[in-house]
Amino acid sequence: MSKLSVIIPVYKVDEDLFRGCVDSVISQKTDRFEMEVILVDDGCPENDRLFGEYARIIEDGLVMKVLHRENGGPGAARNTGLEAATGDYLAFADADDRVLSGIYDKAVGLLDENPGTDCVIYSFVSVTERGPETHIVSEGVLGSSRGRALSSVKLTGRKVFETVAADNFKCGGGYLWTKVFRTETLRENCGGQLPRFDESLYAYEDKLWCLRAFSGRCNTLLLPNVGYAYKNDSPSISNGAAAQIGRIENVYLAFDRMKELAASVSPKALRGLRAHEFKIVFTDLQRLGGTEDAGLKTVVQNRMRTLLKELDVRDLTRIRDRAAYRYMKLKYGR
Repeated sequence: MSKLSVIIPVYKVDEDLFRGCVDSVISQKTDRFEMEVILVDDGCPENDRLFGEYARIIEDGLVMKVLHRENGGPGAARNTGLEAATGDYLAFADADDRVLSGIYDKAVGLLDENPGTDCVIYSFVSVTERGPETHIVSEGVLGSSRGRALSSVKLTGRKVFETVAADNFKCGGGYLWTKVFRTETLRENCGGQLPRFDESLYAYEDKLWCLRAFSGRCNTLLLPNVGYAYKNDSPSISNGAAAQIGRIENVYLAFDRMKELAASVSPKALRGLRAHEFKIVFTDLQRLGGTEDAGLKTVVQNRMRTLLKELDVRDLTRIRDRAAYRYMKLKYGR
């Protein structure tokens, strides 16, 4: 019987949301597979109350592992979980989200039945202040329309790499929790061990990890089934200039590392990453319009100037993005 490892990093999370997440993962267990749930306490001040009851759960086919470490950020916490993972398959969840009923059983069944498939990606719902937004991961891939996206789509790892590089939603984007991986393939692609997270990043560290996972052989099946509910809390630009400079610079550092990887794998992916980054930097400039912090503005403006030297307007597919590019070129392209 195959085994699924599910890694959940935990830090300063609402107790009810945390219990809802863990219970939603535990409830996925069926007779089809064994499951180990790895809770990584990333220096939670309330760890005794949060983890106590789960540390004692050992049932037939279900093992809970609770690992404690000093706070090191999401990448470091997930790396701690990877060191403890022993499953044939690997999945992730965030501690304030929900895994929806039956999705692990569906994904594991497909991987068991198709030894040539290395990853299953399923659709998700993003819970925002405006209400839920459903994202069908196969929509827009290989030219599929909304109707055609309701069937499964098979892709090579190279195609997924290029799609994830350019977009946050197609193929589940860089989100870890839309994917179940075959661990044997991940090890083959990464010199015999599971790929590790860049611990210096706390933004887009998940997307960089996904790109590393798809940079080698990773035949993938996209499912229209909605399997995950993501609590989408957008960061506010008013959280303090120092914090915002740190966040923005970390995002740009992540893109530098993703572009470095893409340059060695696929020119198309590199162009897609530049287009994706342009939209992010342009949005940063718009959100900074009302701030008086000169240092914060300088960081973003300089990034735009650098990006305009790298980017070709033909790599922007939407008319409004091309219009934004031309406007930025006039303003910062000198």
